[in-house]
Amino acid sequence: MKKFNFTLCIFLLCSSAFAQSVSFQYVTEVPTPPELGIPLGVAVDANGGLYYTILSIGSNLSGCLYVADPLSAPPASEHVYVDDGLDFNMPNGRGITGVDVDSQGNVYMSFDTGTASSSSLRKRGPAPDFALVSDFGVDGVFGQRFEAASMLNADIVMGVLFDTVNFYDSHTGELLHTVGGGETYQRDAAYNPATNDIYLAKNRDVAGYPISAANLLSGGSPDNLAGYASIQPGFIPQGGQGGQYGTKHQKLGYDPVNDLIMVPTYTGEAAPGEGETYQLNVAFYHPSDTSTPVARIDASDSPNGPLLETGDVESAQIDGETYVFISDSRRDDNVKRILVYKMMTGSSSAKAWDLYN
Repeated sequence: MKKFNFTLCIFLLCSSAFAQSVSFQYVTEVPTPPELGIPLGVAVDANGGLYYTILSIGSNLSGCLYVADPLSAPPASEHVYVDDGLDFNMPNGRGITGVDVDSQGNVYMSFDTGTASSSSLRKRGPAPDFALVSDFGVDGVFGQRFEAASMLNADIVMGVLFDTVNFYDSHTGELLHTVGGGETYQRDAAYNPATNDIYLAKNRDVAGYPISAANLLSGGSPDNLAGYASIQPGFIPQGGQGGQYGTKHQKLGYDPVNDLIMVPTYTGEAAPGEGETYQLNVAFYHPSDTSTPVARIDASDSPNGPLLETGDVESAQIDGETYVFISDSRRDDNVKRILVYKMMTGSSSAKAWDLYN
């Protein structure tokens, strides 16, 4: 019988526009192959199947793997490769950077090999065969260093670049619209179907501390892509990673059932060296107020230790419950994993997938 614990960090946000109590139970964690790179991108399909990508860290190995029943936490030896196995030609810090799944189970993967000409956005069919969909640009859409793949709806997939978002026909791979001028370095995108807003994970210190963790792309819709015209900085004004180049970690997710943006938080308000002590955590924000999270997960209740090198966060409805999946690595302890938490709230019981169909 699995042991369940509550996280220590539970917050309550009360305002005239929004009131929600959010708490979490630790459920389990899915081990990813310790001999490979670090787990990065995460997605969950309508059946509760888990997809995660491996980024090359000193191994030249990268891949995308599938776990049909993540709540049972099967060993890494039972995970299935989505992309025909490992790629042995990825430079350090490169590889399959992101993954998303449409409502039909088709899988979209973003590749950054370090060179634009060999990087791509690719599509495969549903589990368990994951057949390459040749209609989507034959072998994929090439010519850009893609940092993430994210669905806008069943017909449009977004390819996230360092400072640009490309919108593609999800059936043919045709480029439909481009929005540039964002801050480097963008790492991920998440779509809010209720408002048509797009949240863009971003790290690297552009304007000084505090470092923003996400920007905003708004004004358009799936039926009006031209309305997406400019990327607005500083939407989540704190928590981002700094440095000259940022890092491929620190993606984000959006939970449409509970209306929460989920993003790893790497830095507090103070600059490093100013006596700050800070435990890495995943912050949950309501879009109407991104100055303060309504809840956090730091995984201090995990038997394998708290969060240390967190990549992506996604939510899914499984048997009527909301689960949160977090990719994380503790390389010093040789722990590489996808943590699973159950979310408890008083919010809507609507199914997340209903919002995309």
